[in-house]
Amino acid sequence: MSRKLSALTMTAALVAAVVVAGSAQADDLVTHHEFQANCSVTTHLPDDPIVFPGLPGASHMHTFLGNQSTKASSTNDSLKAGQTNCRTPDDKSAYWFPSVINGDQIVPPDFPQVIYYKSGILRYQDVVPFPPGMRFVVGSPTATQEQFRTAPGAVEGWECGDSFHNWDIPAYCTPGTQLNVRYQAPSCWNGRDLDSADHKSHMTYPDRATLVCPPSHRSRVQLALRLLDLSPS
Repeated sequence: MSRKLSALTMTAALVAAVVVAGSAQADDLVTHHEFQANCSVTTHLPDDPIVFPGLPGASHMHTFLGNQSTKASSTNDSLKAGQTNCRTPDDKSAYWFPSVINGDQIVPPDFPQVIYYKSGILRYQDVVPFPPGMRFVVGSPTATQEQFRTAPGAVEGWECGDSFHNWDIPAYCTPGTQLNVRYQAPSCWNGRDLDSADHKSHMTYPDRATLVCPPSHRSRVQLALRLLDLSPS
């Protein structure tokens, strides 16, 4: 795999989501405290509806998943009216992450991407659904490699084949393997704000040892985990 392969701020694992509630009902049989959203790439745009709302071209390049109407001017209402390529047709949520670049070419994921919604806390029975219109960003475009490694949302860094815990894109991936990166979003919410000035403060992570939310963020929402599958070439 070419060493030129890089993610625009992906070393900081900047991931964003606008969650739009649907009307789907849960299955009667529950075997895991999670569910998955499987969504494909819709487009690549220098837009960010959360950080730069209404300002097309103001952001670095992002790869968008799910809702096919997502752009800089997207709102909760426009997303609800849009179409989705997620396998669950009621899921009108929008997901995006910094585009991965090889030289001057965008490297799109090969497969539908998996967004895991997990409890993230010890008492999974206390988890409540995301409120409609919830917006948040995880990671930072200015984070150093060390800040990425020690971030509360860090999982195992970049992975490919038998290579794990890479905090930079691996210099080599065995042909035929997939390049993955996973990042955990916070699961504790202040119970009041759908967004905040920095798009982060209304959310936080539970204590890693106890998996309990802090007193300031007692509401528990379903946690999202991004999995990015790329074909290294």
